[in-house]
Amino acid sequence: MSSRSTYMDYFDLSHDEYVPCEICGARGIQVHHISYRSHHGKKTLKEQEDITNLMMVCYKCHKDIHDHNKYRRIDLQEIHDVFLRINCPCKDI
Repeated sequence: MSSRSTYMDYFDLSHDEYVPCEICGARGIQVHHISYRSHHGKKTLKEQEDITNLMMVCYKCHKDIHDHNKYRRIDLQEIHDVFLRINCPCKDI
């Protein structure tokens, strides 16, 4: 299952529904791994693809994360944790 499918399924959204960027609120089109997949080392795919590690972002914010180091991982995790608390469909997180 793709990261986007995991994210959309968790929030019970269809793949054509509007999903906001968790950072700026624009249309979210990409799923960012808060802890990069390449940084997981021994972590399993399950941990990499867990909803607590996936955040929806727009193209600009995703570019800012990767190309401009605009956000620290800890800041992204905090933004995502708040987003999950507000929007949680009451599944285990």
